[in-house]
Amino acid sequence: STSRALAEQTTAADQFAKELVRVSAMTAKVTRAMVEQREAAAQISRAVEDSRKQSDQTARAMVEQASALKEMIGNAQNIAKQMGMLSRANKEHSTVAESLFQFLTGIDSGENEPKRQVGKVTAAAAGNGKKSPARGTRKPRR
Repeated sequence: STSRALAEQTTAADQFAKELVRVSAMTAKVTRAMVEQREAAAQISRAVEDSRKQSDQTARAMVEQASALKEMIGNAQNIAKQMGMLSRANKEHSTVAESLFQFLTGIDSGENEPKRQVGKVTAAAAGNGKKSPARGTRKPRR
């Protein structure tokens, strides 16, 4: 009975040792899996941070592009205004030049009376009441 009890205890001890080895192996596998999960979580965290930085950079770039586009539109409008002023000034100059030409032609041929021609040249030079804007009225460049 004592030897039988010792035999049972030895068998139980062997089974316990085998189970202990199996539990130890499973614990090692779980530990490796947890290390892999930690590394994967760190990679995900870095990827999320990189995405956030890229989103911030994209947002800043869009703001800069919108500002540049707004400035370009303003510059284009300013150029269009200046072209309009130049066109009006050229038209006025052409009218004055034509009147002056007619005046000089009239004096040369002796056909027209000079006082009437001087009035035409003066009216043309005045632009029929329309004046080009003063030089300092343009918007300053940015």
